[in-house]
Parts: sequence; structure tokens; C-alpha cells
Amino acid sequence: MSIFKQKKLYFILILLVGAGWYGFQQYQKSKLPPLYDTVKVERGTLVQSVDATGQIESAQDLSLKFEIPGILSTVNVKEGDKVRAGQLLGNLRLTEINASVAQAQANLNKQLAGSTPEYISQLKSNLDKAKNDLMQAQGNGNGTEDSKIVQNVYDDLVVSLQSAQIVLSTSLTSADNILGVDNTLGNDGFESYLSILDTSSLNSAKNQYLLAKTAKNNFDLVANAITKNSSHTDIDKAVQNGETAMLAAKDCLFYVSAVLDKTPPVGSLSQSTLDAMKTTVQTSRTALSVKYATIIDQTHSVVTARNNYFSYQTLVDKAQAALKDAENPPREVDVASYRAALAQAVANREKASIKAPIDGVITQVNSKVGETVNSSEVVFKLLSPHYEIKVDVSETDIAKLKLTDAVIITLDAFGEDAKFSGKVINIDPGSTVIQDVVYYKVKISLDDSDKAIKPGMTANVIIKTDQKDNALIIPSRSVRSDVGKYVNLLINNQEEKREIKLGIKGNDGKIEVLEGLNEGDLVVLGLQSTK
Repeated sequence: MSIFKQKKLYFILILLVGAGWYGFQQYQKSKLPPLYDTVKVERGTLVQSVDATGQIESAQDLSLKFEIPGILSTVNVKEGDKVRAGQLLGNLRLTEINASVAQAQANLNKQLAGSTPEYISQLKSNLDKAKNDLMQAQGNGNGTEDSKIVQNVYDDLVVSLQSAQIVLSTSLTSADNILGVDNTLGNDGFESYLSILDTSSLNSAKNQYLLAKTAKNNFDLVANAITKNSSHTDIDKAVQNGETAMLAAKDCLFYVSAVLDKTPPVGSLSQSTLDAMKTTVQTSRTALSVKYATIIDQTHSVVTARNNYFSYQTLVDKAQAALKDAENPPREVDVASYRAALAQAVANREKASIKAPIDGVITQVNSKVGETVNSSEVVFKLLSPHYEIKVDVSETDIAKLKLTDAVIITLDAFGEDAKFSGKVINIDPGSTVIQDVVYYKVKISLDDSDKAIKPGMTANVIIKTDQKDNALIIPSRSVRSDVGKYVNLLINNQEEKREIKLGIKGNDGKIEVLEGLNEGDLVVLGLQSTK
């Protein structure tokens, strides 16, 4: 056998032995139990925070203007001056404004001093005139209903009602002379021709005549019983019956006109006779309308007369009250308007001055003494020494924040070792989308510091949103989801599913466990490879 063949044989034997050894090792490994990556449930302090970056801003950067236009009279500050709240910065020329205040004060003093004899004499004259006018309206009566002006209208109503009886009688007689209901002989010459074009019109007219006759009879009963000395209630009742009777009579005459329209000139009934009857009916309808309108106008005049009487009485009451007020010392209610006028004048004077609303530093003075300024011009600019930071917080973190959360702040200008404190003072409910991510504006107040902080500096904030002491803590990555939240525990080298209830999610990938685990439990993170 050649040397080459021997080497080849030895190589094959080595491969066979190696493959057998590898297979034996794999067989041995398959018999070993699995190995797990685990972590113990621990107790400790869990801190939840939100990080963000923003810029320093002045809490208030105010533009101060005068509320009214005018000529600038004094400027008491210059740029860079530190001022205190309430300090006078400047004011307009006050000559005219002070005169208005003085006039308002004089008017108030005059009112407080009381009325002059001449003024009281004028009020007495006004009262005498008002009483005389009321007396003329009252006449010999007593009270509104017995007053002269009201009684005169009722007197006219009685006359109108009595004349209405005559108009009603004439109207119904004209109708009956055509229809022949009561005066059966009145229409003998043409009765057979009436409404031959529509017999139903004649029946309707006769029925309406009977209704109108009944209404007139009812009216006559009350109208015949009243006189000018009757009570206004009785006269009002007669007016109501009269209106009903006149409306019924107008309807009756309307139906009679319809009958004549359905009656042709035939036989002994000539066209001229027919036209004469139509004219008579129309004349009666017109007389009724005029009388009805007169009575309606007079009933309205009653209301007007009552109101006029009340007006005279009101003028007397007002004149008496004015005289009484003038004769007595002035009451506070009387001078209130004068005090208000003085307060308004003083307020206008205040509008001509600018006072610092807060402590701060004057950054701009834009006008000079003697210049005319209007209410739209910024005269002074004031910067507050107190600072704020506005940051954007993502929607995933915004729910963790609440007002007054403590904040740790570092400024790039002073390095990471210089730490400042603050708190959350506002969370904007409106959202802003930045590169497809929803953010919310959060405002943080910066506590006062002796450092030379300036607006525009970059600020890094850590907002402490929650902290739990002595909490059970596990890594967030060990939590699994199914119907609820659970972890796998390692018990006797076996995995056991355990449902849990979670608390806050802290920093560094840790989360709080409220229920389901005990300190020292082994939570499975994953499976290791076997040896």
C-alpha cells in the first residue's frame, strides 16, 4: 500500500471518530434540562420622569401704552432702569383732564349742599301746574272712571249706541222688505222671482235675517236701559251687544245682496226696480259699517282717556316727589350719579399715566417729552426678571404630567453641574404635530436664582412625574400580554404563568408590580442555550 493511500485511510478514520464524538455530545445535551435567563423581583424606589429641551423666556415681556391720546408731559425712567410695581413711568399733559376732575367735584359738592330757594320755587310751580291739569281732567268726578275725560267718552258712546239702534232697525227693515219674513206683504210684487237662479240663497238670507233680528232684540234690551248716568260696566255690556248685532245685520245684508244677484229682471220686476233695491241694501250696509267703526273708535278712546288720566296723575306724583326731594337733605341715591361722574373723571386721569404693573427692567423708551402719542403706540417696554421655559412633550408622555410637578433644570450656558429647580405651571390642551408626532406645549416656571440667566438660553428639563418607594420592581421587557398582563416565573426549574397588576412605569426600563408577585420571585426573561 502506498503512503498516499495510508494517509487517506487515517484521515477517514479521524473523521468517523470526530463525527461519532460530536453525535454523542449532542445526545448528551438533549438529555440536559433547559437553562433560563431570570431576574429577581426586588423592592426599591421607582422614579418616573419626562425629559425635554426648551429655551429660557421672560415670564412677562410687556408693551405699555397710554389708554388715551395726548401730549407726553413727563418721562421718569430710562432704558436699563429697574422699577417696582406701581412706580410712575410717565404721564400725559393733565391740564384739561384735571379741569374735568375739578368740574365733576364741584357738581358733586353742589348736589351735597342741597337745592337753592330758586330751584324749590320752580318745583312748586311745576307741581301747581300738574295739579291744575289733573283737576281739569278730573272735573267733578272722583277717580279714573268718574273723571271728566273718561266720562265724556262714555257719554259719546251712549249717544252712538242709541243711534246704532236706528241704523239697525233701518237695515233690517230694508232686508225684510225684500225677503218678506216679517213684512209678508212687502215683496208680493216680486216674491215669486226672488233668487230663481239659486233658491238656496233665499233660504240662507232668511235664516240670517232671523239671527240678525234676535241679535238686535238682545241689543235693544240693554241699550234701552242705559243712560249717561249708567255704570260703565253696563255701557260696556251694551257695546258688546251692539257690536254683535251690527255684525249680524251686516251679514244679513250681504246674504240679501246675494239673493238680488240671483234674481233676474223678469215679469213685473224691472231692472230699475231691482237696481233700486240693490242700492238700498248697499246704503244700509254702508251706514252699518260707519256706525260700527264709530263705536269701535270710541271704545279705543275710553282706553286712551284712562291712560291720559293716569298720565296727569303721574305728573302730579313726580312733581310732588321732586319737590319733596329738593326740600329734604340730599340722599345718597340722589348723589350717586354725581359720585360716579367724579369717579369716571378720576379714572380718565389715571388713563393719562403709565405705572409699572410688575417689578422689572425698562428695555425701551420710545417717546420723548412734548411728543403727541396715541393709544396704539408702545411708549415703554418692561421685561420681568422672572423666567419660564416652554417645552414640547410627546403624546406618549403628556398623560404622566400634572400641574406643580417638580422639575430639575440644567442650562447649557452653566454646564450640567449647575442645577436649577422649577415646576410645571401650564399644560396646553391644544396639540402640535412635529414631523408626524403629536406634541403638547408645557410651561415650566424657573425658580429665582442668583445666576445671570438671560432669555434665549437653552434649558434641559427633567420633569419628575411620579415616585414610588418600597415598590416591587421588575424589568418592563419581562411583561407579556394576553387577555391581561402576566410574567413567567421559574419554580422548580419549570415555567409557571402568573397574572399581575402593574403600577407606574419608571425610568431605565423598570416597572412597578402591584399584585401577583412577591419579593425574591424569579421572573423569566428568556431561554438560554444549553451547554
